[in-house]
Amino acid sequence: MIRRTIFYFVLFFQLANAETYWVRYGWEIFANAGDGRSLALGNTLTASGGGAIGPLFNPALDPGISEFGLTYAHQSRFAGLINSDLGAFSLSNSLRWPIGIIVLHEGISNIADTRNILLDFGEDGQPGTGDAGEGDGILNDGERLDESNAVSFNHRQLAVMATKNWTAGKMKFGLGIKGLHHSLGQNLGTGFGLNVGFLYRLWNGSALGINLSDVSSSWIVWDNGSIEASAPQAAVGFYQQITSERIPVSVGLAADLLIDPSGETPDDDFQILDKAGADIRWGLETTVKEKVSVRLGRNRSKAYTAGLGLRWTFAAIDYAFQTAPAGSALGTSHFISFSVNPEWIMERIKTIL
Repeated sequence: MIRRTIFYFVLFFQLANAETYWVRYGWEIFANAGDGRSLALGNTLTASGGGAIGPLFNPALDPGISEFGLTYAHQSRFAGLINSDLGAFSLSNSLRWPIGIIVLHEGISNIADTRNILLDFGEDGQPGTGDAGEGDGILNDGERLDESNAVSFNHRQLAVMATKNWTAGKMKFGLGIKGLHHSLGQNLGTGFGLNVGFLYRLWNGSALGINLSDVSSSWIVWDNGSIEASAPQAAVGFYQQITSERIPVSVGLAADLLIDPSGETPDDDFQILDKAGADIRWGLETTVKEKVSVRLGRNRSKAYTAGLGLRWTFAAIDYAFQTAPAGSALGTSHFISFSVNPEWIMERIKTIL
């Protein structure tokens, strides 16, 4: 007991004296993740979805609502610059409360480090003479760049999120606990965060969802003693499904309002709540005979998305395509995911054994 008290006291003392920075994008691995269906819909799943991937967008969504309890997704974004992987599955305990587990990995290789390529020797090109321009960090006349001093490094992120939800009438409440590990060159960082979600069933085929991410002001503690803190953000979503008794076609319409209280940016769709940034994302899904789905969307980066989904009784395959974000030349992105019914896998294993 005494050792534990001393440990927490030392930890609190170190955190209290560490230098803290407020950042916008420390937890982007969660914001950019998804499977083929969600990414084709612009990740507009705050009020829709379900299945193993659902709690990523709102922990109130039930991870066990779909028979496809296992999902794997791979992303190749910005012409292959960034590669990401996602694994999601659901569990149930004796009380039949669904528990969702989502594991994420993202990597960027061969990032150029050009901080040491400037031979900052001043106008005479000789080191240590103290002439004009020496050591000012600017490429002046008489100075040059030495590309042989350039090195490369890698960036890796590994994240996990565990979610659980409870039902009270038409209302669902969900809680998501997430952890993050950064590896940036020789530097390491570890973080912790908390998401809270609500889902309310309105009339037939419609729902209203709210996801509050980083409600605990999520933290990333780096090995150099600095701390990155992320302010809470909110997403309010609406979903409506339209079905017909005459033809085997259903249409799903989804829209999200994203609110960032950190302040407005030039890329915001508009500003609300005393200059808080706000963006809109939307998705449209048409499904024929519950087998083939065609999807369109717009995500928070103002990039337009499209995709196709194929569904069988035991598995589903989803593909998504994303244009380059507005105002950028980062290239197109491609996504593919596979979902499988665990019971079907177990039956195949029993058959083999």
